[in-house]
Amino acid sequence: MLKLNSTCQKSVMMIVFLSFCLTPAYAQFTADMIQTQDGETSTIKLYVENPFYCFEQEEDGEHIFVIVNQEEKVTRVLRPSLKMYIEMESQGIMSMANDVFQSIDNMKETYDAALVGIETINGYEC
Repeated sequence: MLKLNSTCQKSVMMIVFLSFCLTPAYAQFTADMIQTQDGETSTIKLYVENPFYCFEQEEDGEHIFVIVNQEEKVTRVLRPSLKMYIEMESQGIMSMANDVFQSIDNMKETYDAALVGIETINGYEC
């Protein structure tokens, strides 16, 4: 990983953060993913602008942004409240554990798929 001095690192983080704060207005696709776990419901915002997608979520009162560059296969996690970011390979176990899209891509490459049936869920044929 590239080491930057404190001022330069803050500038880079601010530029990246601001560019992705503006992304929702220009995204090709946006969605709210509603997740229920252990009786608690949370909403994760998803923004897609090829080759990037970004998750915006809140954990324990902290805003977290996960930005994935599919071409470079790099995942960046921004935690503004801690003034830090983490950069990792998208195919790494840590990235796949927190990113359903990377997990699905990995499963497609690793396993064979077979159609086992069709069912209707909430009026949609699956």
